[in-house]
Amino acid sequence: EEFGHANVRLGLDTDKYPRLGNWVLHQRQAYHNEQKRMEGIPLGRNPDRISQERIEKLNALNFRWGKRRTTTKWEDGYALLLAYINENGDSHVPRNLDTDAYPNLGKWVVSQRNKYRFAKMPAEVVGQGNAHSFNGPSSSSRKKGRKVVSEDDKDKIAQLDAVGFDWGRWTPHWDERFASLKRYLRGNTRVNESLDTEAYPKLGLWVKKQRENYRCTKLRELGLLPEHNLRNLSGTRIAKLESIRQWDWGDLPKEIEWPMYLQELKDFVAEHGHANVDRVLATAHNT
Repeated sequence: EEFGHANVRLGLDTDKYPRLGNWVLHQRQAYHNEQKRMEGIPLGRNPDRISQERIEKLNALNFRWGKRRTTTKWEDGYALLLAYINENGDSHVPRNLDTDAYPNLGKWVVSQRNKYRFAKMPAEVVGQGNAHSFNGPSSSSRKKGRKVVSEDDKDKIAQLDAVGFDWGRWTPHWDERFASLKRYLRGNTRVNESLDTEAYPKLGLWVKKQRENYRCTKLRELGLLPEHNLRNLSGTRIAKLESIRQWDWGDLPKEIEWPMYLQELKDFVAEHGHANVDRVLATAHNT
């Protein structure tokens, strides 16, 4: 009613239309699954499904079902990546991820990493045009026999950088890193952010990222984070980290620290009926 059409942009997630783009993506995938089923094409485990009644309701809105395809356009892949980050809190997409919710996302992520390595490779090493460009090979660059990183390629790299995309090799799952952190802290009091040993490879960098994601989460809650910044740390992961006695979030910016402790004080007052924190702490210390 507001826009006069049902052509919803993939990835649309605003205060007014929360996760609508992701929902639309699921309806299209479910519709394509019904087409495949009627054609006798095997479907994956627990595929999205949609009834004929719901198809008709969406058709009444001139809903666009999109085309079935085996490859993923860059914009669609990016929208799927944003949905994955929102759900999982990081961009560590498995290389073989291909589900109804995230079709071909694993291949798309691998493709972005390969293209990024090409973009960063010295021209004298490549020397064969930009066959690995984010936009595909360029006939002009092939004729000249040199590497060209277009402005559009640079823009795509910047968009991926903005959401904390991991350009390197596949890194361990979050829970594996968490288990490694717990092992390290059994004999240590704190993790240095530069920690990188054979036993704990890049654990310090992982800890640094958790603290940065936590700050972004708190800034978002306060409305102080730009909309394009999707870095996040889920409540479950925050609770897991805080369950470790030696864990700390590092130095927090004042714009986060003050309102955060104010809320803690409000919770304290609601529980104890007063704001005399010293009295409670002293009682706890003497018992």
